[in-house]
Amino acid sequence: MTHAGAADLQAAMEQIESTQLVVRQIIADFVHSSVEDIDRCVDIAFERLGSFLDIDRVYSFEVFGDAVDNTHEWCAEGIDAEMHNLQGLSLDFCADWLERFALDEEIIVADVAALPPERQAEREILEPQGIQSLLVVPLRAQGETLGFLGFDAVRSTHLFSPVEVGLLRSLADVITSAVIRKRANEIKLEAEGHLRAMTRYGADHSVLVDAGGSAFRVSESWQVLGLEPDRLIGLGWWSLIPAALHDQVRVMLAAACNGFVDHRRETLDISTVLEGSGPAWLEIVFHDLPDDPGIEGAVMYVRDVTNRKLAEEDRAIASLTDSLTGLGSRIALEAVLDRVIDEAKTSGTQVGLLFVDLDRFKLINDSHGHAIGDLLLAKVGERLRQAVRHDTFLARFGGDEFVVVIERVSTFHELDIIAARLQEAVRQPIDVGEMRLSVTASIGIASSGDSTAPPGLLLRDADIAMYRARTTGAIGLRSLMKRRVGSSCAATRSCSDCRSLSKLV
Repeated sequence: MTHAGAADLQAAMEQIESTQLVVRQIIADFVHSSVEDIDRCVDIAFERLGSFLDIDRVYSFEVFGDAVDNTHEWCAEGIDAEMHNLQGLSLDFCADWLERFALDEEIIVADVAALPPERQAEREILEPQGIQSLLVVPLRAQGETLGFLGFDAVRSTHLFSPVEVGLLRSLADVITSAVIRKRANEIKLEAEGHLRAMTRYGADHSVLVDAGGSAFRVSESWQVLGLEPDRLIGLGWWSLIPAALHDQVRVMLAAACNGFVDHRRETLDISTVLEGSGPAWLEIVFHDLPDDPGIEGAVMYVRDVTNRKLAEEDRAIASLTDSLTGLGSRIALEAVLDRVIDEAKTSGTQVGLLFVDLDRFKLINDSHGHAIGDLLLAKVGERLRQAVRHDTFLARFGGDEFVVVIERVSTFHELDIIAARLQEAVRQPIDVGEMRLSVTASIGIASSGDSTAPPGLLLRDADIAMYRARTTGAIGLRSLMKRRVGSSCAATRSCSDCRSLSKLV
């Protein structure tokens, strides 16, 4: 992942966290409000959401018989209020909208001035209010449209994003519950209990589960994940849980139902497959409900954390890959060395290590600039990759240094041959942009003759051998001989074993 991509991802995650905080604040106000406080909570919610999104006007309308009233309105500074002009309106003015609301569709008008002639009636209502763009979502319950909720852009046209649509939808769900509470006492009691149970902690998707593991209430927000809430009722929600985790989930659920949850919550991340959208990661939070004796069970809050998990995987992959050359990173090199040396101990073979360093690379970097230097390193990395077997591990150790790990080495001569091949591959002229550059490489060799030698010692000896090769003009040969590990002189093979290779001057 590039630095720019990581920055974009971080910015997106921060935006999501800020959005969730606003939603939690709004939900908390409604959850703890009395019927008398609902109007105040609506006003506060509109102000919070409008200010957060920099919207010019946030408002709600309610349907009363054959008329509709503008019941609440918030306007940004400098924007004229219109609520006093929008009372007792005939349903005819929004007849087309009501048809779409019956299908639970939102209304988005990107540019009021560009509405076609057949929508002239809408323009006559919207233009006198100075509206240039709008987003409206329905307030619906039990198949009935109770009203609608909207955003107006007055200062300029505005292209409403999916995030803004989702936020207004979320607010509409809360406002719908509030309208129900105001209109009927029985519905009010039910709405208060379910709203409090499902949204107390601001989770995205909620499930109320009884002690037997059967869901008796789920939030409508499951539709965001492509799941019909009704299909999760009863034991349907268990299809989301991998079979291997069923016992663990039952234990956590029992703890929640009996009030034994540690700190009143337990969290579990699961990998699952969502019908219609494919593989996903879900975070499940189990809460007991000691303050809700009327609900005999527990509440689960489920959040789609697929993007977070993918980002974590991308960061893990990035940590194992050198972003410039695509070869392994130093972290990956350490892991590979640990593995292959352990395997060598079991198989009785040796591990070979070639430490490759480009000669006079700093001169090229200083003369032509770091951009050219980076391109050269990338091409050298590709040359090295092409010069070895496809299953050979290569890593960029840092700067202009590369490391090649050779498994199952039988003789030191094998490493000589590979080193000579690598040096010849690097020696060939390399086209970088409009230039043709020539470089050479010094290569140090070490092998794990003593299978108990740690990876760090193998790297150290190869590095020292590379330095010797650079100063003598030969490929430096070092082996970790038994009982001589750690002695710089004794661990270096005799000079008669060093075969100088001609290097391009």
